[in-house]
Amino acid sequence: MSERAPSDVMTLAGLALANEPWLAVRLQRLAEHAGQPLSGDLVESAVRGSSRVLAQVLEAEGRPSPHADHAADPAALLGGEQAGLHRQAGMDLPAALKALRLLRRAYDDLVRESWVDKDSRARAHEDVERFFERVLIGHVLAWAGNAAPPQQLPAGTAEAERLAALVAQREDELRRTMDAARQATGALRQTRERAAALAAELAQAQAWAKARLDAEEALKAELAAAKDQAATAGAGAGEIAALKAGFAAAQAKAQARLEDLAANAKALEARLAEAQSALAAQREAGEARELGLKEIDSAREQAVARAESQILLARREAEEAQVRAQLEANSARAEAEAAREELRRAREAHDTLASEAEAMRARLAETGSRLSQARRAEEAELQARLAQAQERVQALANEAEEAARNSQALADRLAEQEGLHAFKDERLREQSRAVAETQDLLIKLGAAKNEMLARAQAAEAERERLAAELAGLGRSALAEREAQAAELAAVRQRLAEAENARDANQGRAQAAETERDSLAMRLIETANALDQAARDGQAATAARDACAGLLSTHLALTGDAVAAVDATGAIAAWNQRFPELFGLAEADRASTLEALLPRLAARLQRPEAWLARVRELLADPARTEEGLTLASTTGQTLVFRSHPTAHSGTGAEDTGGRLFNFRDVSLEHDMENLVREIEAITRYELGQALTAFIHLPQELLDDPATTPDQTRKLTVIRDSGYRIVNTVNMAVDIFRMERGLYRMPPGRSLDLAVVARRAAKDVAQLAASRHIDLELLLERSPLPQDTTLPGPGDPIPAHALVLNLLRDALEAAPRQSGVQASLRLDETAGELCLDITRPGTLTPDEQARFFDKPLGQDPGDGLARARYAARLIAASLNGSLGASTSPDSTTISLRLPKA
Repeated sequence: MSERAPSDVMTLAGLALANEPWLAVRLQRLAEHAGQPLSGDLVESAVRGSSRVLAQVLEAEGRPSPHADHAADPAALLGGEQAGLHRQAGMDLPAALKALRLLRRAYDDLVRESWVDKDSRARAHEDVERFFERVLIGHVLAWAGNAAPPQQLPAGTAEAERLAALVAQREDELRRTMDAARQATGALRQTRERAAALAAELAQAQAWAKARLDAEEALKAELAAAKDQAATAGAGAGEIAALKAGFAAAQAKAQARLEDLAANAKALEARLAEAQSALAAQREAGEARELGLKEIDSAREQAVARAESQILLARREAEEAQVRAQLEANSARAEAEAAREELRRAREAHDTLASEAEAMRARLAETGSRLSQARRAEEAELQARLAQAQERVQALANEAEEAARNSQALADRLAEQEGLHAFKDERLREQSRAVAETQDLLIKLGAAKNEMLARAQAAEAERERLAAELAGLGRSALAEREAQAAELAAVRQRLAEAENARDANQGRAQAAETERDSLAMRLIETANALDQAARDGQAATAARDACAGLLSTHLALTGDAVAAVDATGAIAAWNQRFPELFGLAEADRASTLEALLPRLAARLQRPEAWLARVRELLADPARTEEGLTLASTTGQTLVFRSHPTAHSGTGAEDTGGRLFNFRDVSLEHDMENLVREIEAITRYELGQALTAFIHLPQELLDDPATTPDQTRKLTVIRDSGYRIVNTVNMAVDIFRMERGLYRMPPGRSLDLAVVARRAAKDVAQLAASRHIDLELLLERSPLPQDTTLPGPGDPIPAHALVLNLLRDALEAAPRQSGVQASLRLDETAGELCLDITRPGTLTPDEQARFFDKPLGQDPGDGLARARYAARLIAASLNGSLGASTSPDSTTISLRLPKA
């Protein structure tokens, strides 16, 4: 939640609008704890809509109050809107009401944690309660399906609105009871303070009485001493009488003072007893208040549950009424039974409400009597509250009468259903008459059927006569068919003989064709084999020529010393570097490798290992040597490699050839040693030299006597020293990156937001000199100071990377323009993204070689070298770097892995 504002300037509307994210998180947590998680869209719409409408209501009305016109009430319209969203989310009415209660609880938590003053907090709680009462009314009306004016409301929706108003009224009663309880608590605290004061006075009086008793005992002791002294000294009777008179007077004064103290003590005891009785009465009043609060909470929850059940019953009744209009007589009877059951439930609800009203009346009367005994001074106010409670009880009785009237309405509806049932019976009678008419039609159809049977019998006789005539014709046709069958059998026999002869001829022809096809296939296979052999020969010749050409090209172009040895051990070819390295002449090329090995070994320091390895390679043609480091007698460092060769000869493949390669890596080792020396110089000697340049300004900055102007200049000097050291170190690291030798230090992490801020600060002077507006953004808004974008990597190379990209964009952008550096976190790809956009475009050729290493030595290639270094640094951080262009701008995109 945002920082707590002072209570004298903080408003409820401003608090809600400023803490919408906190409200959303609080509502989501409350929903999860209640076992009803809500979607992010639903939570966001509920918080945003409630804070907006609450601000409108407070601005228009000052403080929320009941609104008669629900159709024009923005709070009720908000409740209807939330009801629609709840329906779209698949929530039923209890779940929707629960979500609304959780939203109100989130607002109460916000008020409780934001206000310190109790009176202001109480007023804010009351405003929240009244606002959500109006939202609840609109929510219930929307669930009941009512969008018409109040005079057109159906019975079920009117009942739902009445129940919602009842819930709001009981919540108002609970609020007033809690106010009365707070006042009673204050009075109880004052009574306790008065009782403590009386107890202190009583203790003081008791101390005074004890002191007086001690004085009396002292006087008695003095009197006894005087008596003893008089008896011893033999004093006269007059002196003894004077002493007795003085003692009597002192005793009388002490007795009077003691009586006064006793009277004061009794008065104080009486006041203390009265205070204790008042305290006990206040304690009983507190217990009665707690009991009343619990009963009111229980009654409120029961009323809400009954309201929800009544609303559900009203909706189901409406749906059943639509279905019952289309059902037959049995559906009407079932609807009547359901209506009777609903009437019984309504009567039971009426009885329950009446009994609860009676119980609440008795409890409130008892609470009023106890409060009147505890606070007689506040009797008039308590009587007024008792009268209000009686009015509420009367309101409950009125509600019970309203429920009775609803029950009567249900009875009237039952009568209507019975009338509908009578109408259905009349329909049944009409159907009976239709059945009688149908039976008459069936009788007529039976007569027509008999007539048709007679006609069918006549048609059957005619059919038999025609069948006899057909039989005579059939016998004559049968004799003729038998003669034709005999003739057909003879023809078929001759045809079968002709087919047998044809089959024999076809078999011989097929055998001849098969033999011909077999011979043709063998001929084709032979021709294909010859063609393949010719092609293989050509391919082998081409491959041999290509290998020879590649070997010649390699020997001509490579800077290594290379020699090719054939299977017989003879030198097939070498390049110019080979005889120069080992001191050979062109005539030595005719010698075998075995003869040249001693001369080659003479040019190497400690050649025993190399000779042994060469003999192993010659003994096993399949072996290879990937790198054996040697030292020549002239101080050169060589790396020996050997690979077998294969080429096609006549008739078989010859694999006995081998290539011998000697690479001179002296320069590389010298460069590596140079890099190490430069690194030692930069990180130790140069660091020691710059110690005073870096630490002396810091010591002066820590001096309180340094002026602000001096502080600014010393800061520039210190930062320049750090930049010199980092620049030299980065030059060494970039050289290692080019050689593939750089290893990022393990365990380091960077924050891309911090790196971007530092880089933007470093180029601020360049941007100001070119009058360019440099913006550092997060998504599309300014980058907050507390934003973090962590990822693995070294922050120093990352700073150099972002600095090079920003400097390139500022140098390439026109004067008096703008450059934007936008940061964002891509959760899907798991990457940290930095997009730098500047005016101007790139040609396709410039875009293709934007991050390439410049080839010339032109001093103007500094920006190109910086871009090339940025690409190397991005690759070392396991990231990527790219450039894209549009018709009016160019964007450089950096992607780094996130933590």
